[in-house]
Amino acid sequence: MISSSWRKPDATASGFKTLFIAAMTSNIPAKQAVETGLQNKLQEKGLTVVKSMDFFPPTFSNQTGAQ
Repeated sequence: MISSSWRKPDATASGFKTLFIAAMTSNIPAKQAVETGLQNKLQEKGLTVVKSMDFFPPTFSNQTGAQ
């Protein structure tokens, strides 16, 4: 279930070629499934997708000392 999303208020839907996907959950398997599923669907439409898991691994908060 998608509980929220964000976009710049004055953004238009045209012209986007790259999207950043971030599933906000501490459930790592669910995060991977959601991000990969969205990536696959969007790539089918010709978009480039960057998953948060590609940049921020599950141990990211441990590395930064964040809780």
